[in-house]
Amino acid sequence: MVEILSRNGWPVGIANASVVFWLMINIALGLAILWRPWAARACLAQAAIAAFYLIAATLTVPELWLDPLGPLVKIAPALMLSLIARPMLESR
Repeated sequence: MVEILSRNGWPVGIANASVVFWLMINIALGLAILWRPWAARACLAQAAIAAFYLIAATLTVPELWLDPLGPLVKIAPALMLSLIARPMLESR
């Protein structure tokens, strides 16, 4: 990801910092899902971050939509899973 960002004009240091920052946020949210009192809020946060990823990547690196491995296409199921898991937590 750092390579993609730096190819699109980001300084390498800022690209590295951004990747590490969002990596840590994703790990923290994944761990928050495991603790029942935080799970519902973590689902909403995951959905918001996934939507942010889609919008930001579409605006800055739209050619990723054509990538054969589909890095942006894979975000949509994760977004839907977060939105579906949230109401399921209330029924349990």
